[in-house]
Amino acid sequence: MNPALFHELLTPGGQELLRAAEGLASREEAYLSALSALRRARPGASRALAGAALDTALLRSRARRKFSRASAMYFTREALEQATTEAVGLYHTRPFAGMPCVADLGCGIGGDALHLAAVSEVMAVDRDELRLVMARENLAAYGVHARRVQADLGSHGFLRTLGLERTAIFCDPSRREAGRRRFSTLAYSPPLPAVLEWHRTWPERPMGVKLSPGVDLRELPQTEGEVRVRFAGRRTEGSHAMAGRAVQRAAPRDAAAARRKPGCHFAGSSADE
Repeated sequence: MNPALFHELLTPGGQELLRAAEGLASREEAYLSALSALRRARPGASRALAGAALDTALLRSRARRKFSRASAMYFTREALEQATTEAVGLYHTRPFAGMPCVADLGCGIGGDALHLAAVSEVMAVDRDELRLVMARENLAAYGVHARRVQADLGSHGFLRTLGLERTAIFCDPSRREAGRRRFSTLAYSPPLPAVLEWHRTWPERPMGVKLSPGVDLRELPQTEGEVRVRFAGRRTEGSHAMAGRAVQRAAPRDAAAARRKPGCHFAGSSADE
């Protein structure tokens, strides 16, 4: 799907087609027969729009395990696979509660932004125009909104350009290429060392970075200040405090104090990402 086709899907005619598709979409194995039935029922619809409606209906069905309001949301297949679940998104939000503004860098379809926007003003940044407009609709499904900006996180000086030099950051680097996971933090886009430069420009910056499931903690850099590594998923939820490369489990009673401390937080994605 491209942005123009997505905007067509949002029109009254596109929404009517989507409702018809939701009545036909039962399983992906029957995709072609469902698409044919949809085009027979709505002969005026283009094949591209009918396909977009059917894809959306199928993805909404899959998304119910991640989002309670999936029936009003929009996805691409890859974006849904990478999207943060509601439970994990709420967990990521904790360190940013009460911040005047948070920049969600690499916001995708808004899985984290919809929770961040409930506790702070949010600037949602992504280089993908389609994911940004999907994020707008997905945040609206939860009754929140964010300022959306299309930008390349790898471009030089983009924090200064966007006025984010003294803003809290939650960053979700791209961790896939051609549909395959990239486990090394050096293969992220932008790579983790580049992301951490944003923290070094203002060491007091509250900052969180989402990591791949199964990331090698030995790749995390040495730091002079406190770094917290948080793990949240269906099977585990906890946090580790790390100074340099010495890792020590943080007791749950320390969570409130940890949220008040400036520093960099690494958020481990759920294993079923």
